[in-house]
Amino acid sequence: MHSQAVKEEIKTMWFAHSGNRPDKTDWQSIQSHLLQVAQLSSERAEVFGAKDFGYLIGLLHDLGKYTPEFQRRLEGSHQKTDHATAGAKEVVRHLENLYGNKKEVHAFAKLLAFPIAGHHAGLANGEEEGKERSPLMQGRGLKHDLLL
Repeated sequence: MHSQAVKEEIKTMWFAHSGNRPDKTDWQSIQSHLLQVAQLSSERAEVFGAKDFGYLIGLLHDLGKYTPEFQRRLEGSHQKTDHATAGAKEVVRHLENLYGNKKEVHAFAKLLAFPIAGHHAGLANGEEEGKERSPLMQGRGLKHDLLL
């Protein structure tokens, strides 16, 4: 039996993944999930010299799970909810705040935003920004001007 304090704390927690217990004691918090994925992403990105960027991508990939809509989805709602776009937008905002809103910074930030936005649906093709995303393999790939 859990104390009332634990039950109250669980009511105010944000979750990334549901479990099997109705009292949610086996559910994974968003904070725990994001930190674990950030560490794993950092380790994998270190191989090609991008440890810090890997950490940032992992840390932001599920930022959109901090919404009442997503939490209801974990509890059984069938309402569709996009949890990837928030992190993709945040990585662009964060890097532009750090390094300035320059064309080169924006292009690089978008490259980091792609794996965040596509971590379930696949990488976006980089074309027709603002419209419905289509997978990389359905388009011609990244536009040349994104790489300049």
